[in-house]
Amino acid sequence: DYDGSGTVTDRSNFSGMTFGFSATHLMNKYVTHSAGVSRSVDTGFGSNFTDDFSIRYNINALLGPRLTSSGGFQVHFAEQSGSSGEDATVYRFTLGAGYQVLRRANLGLTYSHGMRAAERAAREYSENRVTLTASYQF
Repeated sequence: DYDGSGTVTDRSNFSGMTFGFSATHLMNKYVTHSAGVSRSVDTGFGSNFTDDFSIRYNINALLGPRLTSSGGFQVHFAEQSGSSGEDATVYRFTLGAGYQVLRRANLGLTYSHGMRAAERAAREYSENRVTLTASYQF
């Protein structure tokens, strides 16, 4: 049970299960894809908790000896507890490419587009994100 004596007026408690399932399938020596579903509970902001449910799908392809590509989408449903809690849905699409520079060094470039649909129009948004990554494996 959550403490009811604080400044947050939310008196609700979480009851339910949390879980996460994923599966990966090797379609052939060049292409793999994966799907997953999960439910989690996180600490709330102005509420006791946020109940999260996500569904995702990703596909990866080897385009050459050093070049890979990826794509995917995710749908994320979030529900805040309490009477003033807000429900929101986030849709995210991604496209990416990776290049093996050296045996242990990689570069990656990913573009993602996200859209948030909420109960209050002022809390809806759309975002575009480009991420450049560099990694070295020790």
